[in-house]
Amino acid sequence: PDTASQFILHDQRAVESGSGIQILESMVGDDGVLHHSIVSKFPISGADGKAALIGGMAIDVTDQKQAEEALRQRMDFDEAVMRNMGEGLYTVDANGLATSLNPAAEKLFGWTFEELRGRTMHDVTHYKHRDGKPFPADECASLQVLSGGVSLIDHEDVFIRRDGTFFDVLYSSSPLREKDQIVGLVVVFTDITERKLAEQRLELQEEISDLLRTMTTPAELLYSVSASLGTWLRVKRALFNEIDLEKDLETVDRDFCAEGVPSVAGFHAISEYSPVTTREMRDGRTIINCDSKTDPRTAEQFEKTYAQHGERSYVTVPLLRGGVWVASLWVSDDEPRDWNKQDVALLETVAERTWSAVEKMRIDAALRESQERFQKAFSSGPLVFTLSSLKDGRLVEVNDTFVEVTGYSREEAIGKTSIELGLWENAEDRKEEMAAVREIGHVRNLEYTFRTRSGIEIIGLLSAEKIDIGGEPFALSVIQDITERKLSQEALLKAERRAADEYQELLGRIVPLAATLGRARDLVSIYRSVREFICASMTCNGFFVSFFDLESSTRHAGYVWGEGEEVDISELPPMPLLPEGGGANSRAVFEKRTIITNNYWDEMRHRPHVVLKPNGRDPLSSLIVPMMIKDRVLGTLEVQAHDNEAFGREDAVALEMAANLAAVAIENVRLIDTEAAMREAAEAANRAKDEFLSVLSHELRTPLNAMLGWVRMLKAGVLDADNSERALEVIERNTRLQSSLIEDLLDVSRIISGKMRIETELIDLISVVKTVSETIEPLAAAKGVSYSFSCDDDTVFLTADAVRLQQVVSNLLQNSIKFTPAGGSIEISLAR
Repeated sequence: PDTASQFILHDQRAVESGSGIQILESMVGDDGVLHHSIVSKFPISGADGKAALIGGMAIDVTDQKQAEEALRQRMDFDEAVMRNMGEGLYTVDANGLATSLNPAAEKLFGWTFEELRGRTMHDVTHYKHRDGKPFPADECASLQVLSGGVSLIDHEDVFIRRDGTFFDVLYSSSPLREKDQIVGLVVVFTDITERKLAEQRLELQEEISDLLRTMTTPAELLYSVSASLGTWLRVKRALFNEIDLEKDLETVDRDFCAEGVPSVAGFHAISEYSPVTTREMRDGRTIINCDSKTDPRTAEQFEKTYAQHGERSYVTVPLLRGGVWVASLWVSDDEPRDWNKQDVALLETVAERTWSAVEKMRIDAALRESQERFQKAFSSGPLVFTLSSLKDGRLVEVNDTFVEVTGYSREEAIGKTSIELGLWENAEDRKEEMAAVREIGHVRNLEYTFRTRSGIEIIGLLSAEKIDIGGEPFALSVIQDITERKLSQEALLKAERRAADEYQELLGRIVPLAATLGRARDLVSIYRSVREFICASMTCNGFFVSFFDLESSTRHAGYVWGEGEEVDISELPPMPLLPEGGGANSRAVFEKRTIITNNYWDEMRHRPHVVLKPNGRDPLSSLIVPMMIKDRVLGTLEVQAHDNEAFGREDAVALEMAANLAAVAIENVRLIDTEAAMREAAEAANRAKDEFLSVLSHELRTPLNAMLGWVRMLKAGVLDADNSERALEVIERNTRLQSSLIEDLLDVSRIISGKMRIETELIDLISVVKTVSETIEPLAAAKGVSYSFSCDDDTVFLTADAVRLQQVVSNLLQNSIKFTPAGGSIEISLAR
């Protein structure tokens, strides 16, 4: 309140003004309330023209002042609120131009008010949607308040910061009015980005929880979670991989990719990535890489690996089991990115939850598969399954095979013991078996005899295992019906005994046959002995012995017996044998094995074959065995029967034994015959040698005697000159003859050794014969044989070895003289 001194001061100012002043004065009234008045003070002059009095008039303006004070205080309050409030606030005029911006709004937008003053707020902070599409002003809900005048309360939208990033807001917008005219707009907004992210994270976790509940396969779950994460984070790629460190192998079954981004599904080498981050992941540490190009952990591998897959920034969460890195969750973008810590924490949570669900799926799938196999084996397997209580032995479950084998229905069996059903031949066996299961926990492959409802006894092999169901002990028993196997074993044992007896009988026949064949010295005896053995050992309506000629690939009949008698083989033709596509004999020879043929006549009807009797019965079975010596086939033994399927393996064994013995015996006979022939040939050679030496001595003596006779006459001097000349010619000629004989011997030697030489030239055959005749005529005359030579021509030329030709003619004529009796004649003639 104004003091008295202030009032006096005001009076002085009024006097000094000469005209008066108007001031506001305040004072406390009797009621204790401060009153405000507008006071007009003016001087009143006296007679001397000087102020003598102070006149005044006061108007009480207390109410107005109180209103103004209240308004001022309100404005101060509003300004303080705008300056300190956490929410952003801005105002625009009727054209949407910024007129104010509080500090919170400046911070949220990144703009100062001075930078935005006079600019359209919508064009700066609200011009496009989050997906980049333009946001027309006429669609802006806030600006619509300007035209409609209706306030907008708690509207969710996104604003744009100065750096172009978006942030979620909750805002209200109200019109500013003057005299009922909308002159602007006030917008109050709150950044709800974190709240929205929290809500979105919650929604994402609910979505993933739904996936964990509804997905049925690991591959489907992993991809669906990857797609949800990739969509929510707005990344280019999201995936789960499986890791095999021993094989240096990363396997990606399927990855979520943004539009236009290539998939990396497949197999990758772990060593292609950064060894630093690989070590960290092996230790179980999440990798947060905001820029793989500049991050020192990955910069070296960026161009080679990360850039190739568009992985500029990424987060990967390793999943360890038993301390071993087995899988990862990977999200990546193609641009540098500051990863939100809350997002990374969420990825770690989702990765662990998802992989645990995958492991559970796999375990459940394996368990279901195991249960299905067990249920299938139990319910419809070929073995008898029963589940019985170990307390009282009562059956609680049986399978279909139990019903089929025992004849009791499931309803009849369950609730009763197997002893009550009469299934055990010996009830004590069941008691001992149950006691063993209780004490030991199992029994294995125990053989018992059981009795079905119809009284049929079966032999079963029982195994049982003690199991707990709901804390109660039960016996799971498996019974294999081995009745047929036991019967088969007994039948086999009998068959083996019968086979042994038959084999002994066979040996009883084969030993005498071996002895007989060992003594045989002719083939027919061998054939007949083998036939008798065969007829005693198997069905035999026909028996054939054939021999194989390798050069002509034919077989020749050696012996044939059929319809009770031997067949003359002299008119049986050789039969061809074919390495490919031949009949039973061909296969036996070329494949060197036993051939059993049924429906024999059907096969041989269109092949070359021997018909023993035109009206005889056709054979339907054939058994053929090759006779062999040291892998060389001599031929075959064949047995035929009228009945089809007459021969079995035991018959083949018997015939094979006989064929082996026969082959040795036949070869022995052949060797003996060959030895005899060779001995005879040697004796003939010795005889021929003796005759040769006799002839040789005679031939050598003949010219010697002639020469000796003439020499003696020359020495005695009884020959005249003409006869002496002749004597010398004869001696010379016989000397040449002697030399020729020696040359003949040498030629024989050369012929034998392959060194005979023929020297040809043009010679006159008549001259050769005449020269020989000079030597032959005396020999012929001495024996009393007439000799003559005639020729139509004077000369007969040919190309030959003159010496050899003379030897040939001489030998021919000498042999003629030798074998022509006295009084005979020898004529030699030449004709062209």
